Amino acid sequence: MASSNLLRLALLLVLLFAGNAFIGAVSRGGLASRSAVARRALKQMELRKLETVEEFKSSSGSSKISVAMFSSSMCGPCLLVEPKIAELSQEFGAAGIDIFKVNLVPGTPNAKALKPLFSELEVRALPTFIVYKAGEILGRVEGTRHEELREILENLAS
Repeated sequence: MASSNLLRLALLLVLLFAGNAFIGAVSRGGLASRSAVARRALKQMELRKLETVEEFKSSSGSSKISVAMFSSSMCGPCLLVEPKIAELSQEFGAAGIDIFKVNLVPGTPNAKALKPLFSELEVRALPTFIVYKAGEILGRVEGTRHEELREILENLAS
């Protein structure tokens, strides 16, 4: 019984000291400054967002290779794979490949405008990646298979 109480006391002391160390790190700006750095890095890695069908047609119809990421802010897998796609955008940007995002936000005016485009292109799963050059579809990947998209882009870039 005494060892049980001793164990509880030791656990309580560990939690108390760990909590104080955490609070001290936050108040000194340690964790806060790290999160600010992370936010800046993520901001630099954001994909270009297209809001209208006209913007999409202009970007997908250009003479350079482009990749449209069809997604929604309500789509968990889209949010999970987006940082990987942003990395691909930075990596292949030097090769002249443009990766952009067509984001369908339910309940907004842009949703009403973009739904026909999603239907026309037979986007049935999110995320869907369609690779274009001069308006012609060169490839398509559905789901979070970013490695498959990487292979397509590597083949096109070489």
